[in-house]
Amino acid sequence: MKLSELGIQDLAFPARAAQTPPAEDTFFADLTVRVEQTLKGAMGKGGAFQRRKGELLACTFQEGVVAVMRSPSYIRPLIAVWSENGAESTAKIPCTAKLLRHILALVQQTRRRRLGRIALRELFALFFSKFDLLPDFAVMCDVLRQQLAQFREKELLFGLDKFKARGELFLCKDGFKNLAIMARRSNRSLIDEARCWGIPEDSRLVQLALLPYYIAPLKQLAANETLPILAELQLPQIFNTLLNNRLRLGHMVMITLMDTLIESGVSPCEEWRNTILAIGGDPRVPSTNKLYRLWWLPLPEKYREAMHFWLSEVDMELFLQILKEFAQREGSDALQRMYPPREKMLRAIFSKKLVRGTRLFLSNEARNYVLHHLKNEKYMPSFSHISGYAQPGFAMFYLNLGSVHMIEGTHNFKVRLYDKLPPKTPLQTYSQSVSASEMRAISSRYKESFGNEDGILEQVHLGSWQVRVLDFMRKYGIHSLKESDVMSRADFNRMLHGRT
Repeated sequence: MKLSELGIQDLAFPARAAQTPPAEDTFFADLTVRVEQTLKGAMGKGGAFQRRKGELLACTFQEGVVAVMRSPSYIRPLIAVWSENGAESTAKIPCTAKLLRHILALVQQTRRRRLGRIALRELFALFFSKFDLLPDFAVMCDVLRQQLAQFREKELLFGLDKFKARGELFLCKDGFKNLAIMARRSNRSLIDEARCWGIPEDSRLVQLALLPYYIAPLKQLAANETLPILAELQLPQIFNTLLNNRLRLGHMVMITLMDTLIESGVSPCEEWRNTILAIGGDPRVPSTNKLYRLWWLPLPEKYREAMHFWLSEVDMELFLQILKEFAQREGSDALQRMYPPREKMLRAIFSKKLVRGTRLFLSNEARNYVLHHLKNEKYMPSFSHISGYAQPGFAMFYLNLGSVHMIEGTHNFKVRLYDKLPPKTPLQTYSQSVSASEMRAISSRYKESFGNEDGILEQVHLGSWQVRVLDFMRKYGIHSLKESDVMSRADFNRMLHGRT
């Protein structure tokens, strides 16, 4: 079909008697889609169009392009060259003020002394898709304003009809900010607002609008304050949007939320934690992990460290729940008696911000307990399955404290501390399954690797066991914990009257 053969009936919806007119937003959105499909079809891009485009691409300098462009029939081929995704053609023929003004000179040769509607739509599509990347942004805006003004109010503009009335909002450097503001005021999603104005949702203008639309409100939040858009930001089609060749919208969301938490000195609530994890996933994975390389590797180390600590807190709460649950289920006075001092020790360690990382090791029954306990949660912590322990419901909790490595366990497990770890223990890998024998062998491998056992403490939870744990930590540089931090008042008083 030729352009000259197209009538309004080919673009608009057929009228039906007694039919309710379509909603304005729906009409323009659907019309824009139909126009875009038509533009991609046989709309004057046949052999002559391709020949002219080839002539332009053969030019070396802008002067050559001007010399080749002898008639208005070269305008759309030039716009097509500018609009191509590849950088090669745009590098050879940049969208400069000189060529834009040459287009204005050429349109004076046409009968109506203006761009055709298809060419105007294509030039606007270029403007939307490149926006701040255009080398002569101000001149492009002037050309579009001038050409848009040549069309009467009732003339069909292929999806730009509504745009024409308020084009000044977008034909400026703040156009993307204005789009975000209008979306907020209309209570629409950013994509729906863009469609309403005939702006492609995958355009650069919309990409830039994502920051004021999503990130600006996030920056106004207090730590852990709720906001409806947090749910939107967990959608892949939102957080995967590219902002530049290195960062996506999700990176900015993660950075913004984590900066607020770090500056406030608090850990994330479930909603904030789930938003970060929905985007980046758990960073406690091998560095070769695809998600890790995409989301966490581009960020400064402080964000990975902060997330490690926050997720370690989640691990600690799970471990304490398992410890308490099975102590109560076993009905053992000894296990129940040991729970409060173990809990106090772990919470004190976390309160002093000593933890650099943790890992949970769960038996089948402990794993089932966690899965059941978290069945309605979005976040499932990373843990290893441990096999070979006789006690049902057994769990181990490893804490990396920097100069000291600590292992706690359920049941009658001794607390173990090491000043350093032998190479390639299950504590340092991300294996999904380990055996009890591998865990028991850590102490013997320490002696094999370092020739002594001076940097090991294996302590039963009896008497003033906390004192011996603190003495070991102080020996290797951890001085912020005090006995009063890790002991109940009664235990602390007993310790003062005679160390045991």
